[in-house]
Amino acid sequence: MDNIWSGIRCFWQEDERPTEAALKHAASLITATRAAGFPPEAASRGYWPTVRLLWKDGKIEVEVHDDHYELYFFSGSARDGNFSIMDYPGTAPDVLEALASEIQKRHSILDL
Repeated sequence: MDNIWSGIRCFWQEDERPTEAALKHAASLITATRAAGFPPEAASRGYWPTVRLLWKDGKIEVEVHDDHYELYFFSGSARDGNFSIMDYPGTAPDVLEALASEIQKRHSILDL
C-alpha cells in the first residue's frame, strides 16, 4: 500500500502536524495493526505535537510520542470516566509488538 494513512480519517492541519518522529512511529504502529487486521479508524494531533490513533470510536487510543507510546482504554461510558493508561517506553520492535498485541486484546474485549 503506497499511503500508510489510507482509510484512516486524519484530523490535523498542515501547520499543526505532529513531529516527524511521532509520524514515523505512528506509521510503524499502523503497519503492524493493519497487518493484524485492525488498523486505526482515525488519527489526530495530540496536545503535544504527537499522533493520536483511535480504534472503536475512541474507546482505544494510542498517543504516539517521539520516544514512547501511551495506550488509553476507556472501558465505561464517557460520563463515568473509567479508563486505564499503559506506557510503552521506547520505540523498538519488541515494544511495538507488545503494544500491538495489547491493542488487539482490548479490541477483542470490546467485540464481546
